[in-house]
Amino acid sequence: MTLKDARVKAGLTMKQAANLIGVTDAAIAQWESGQTRPLVNKFQRIAEAYKMRGDQIFGAVVATSMEAQQHDHQTEQTNRTEPSD
Repeated sequence: MTLKDARVKAGLTMKQAANLIGVTDAAIAQWESGQTRPLVNKFQRIAEAYKMRGDQIFGAVVATSMEAQQHDHQTEQTNRTEPSD
């Protein structure tokens, strides 16, 4: 389960999650896209907002990072195989 999956399962919009956690909705978007990761000191607030345990949030952060890396790798592979002009 990714961070986005966890948020959606909790029935929260990005804005609602951001308000509960004490960050901006842009921060939530960056976490969910894998651009950045939440600081460890936010894990407890995320866990409370998403009604999950801290270790589950850690797992969601790892899953999100892995998904983002896979996407980056696939994009890189696609760019290598496209003919150049």
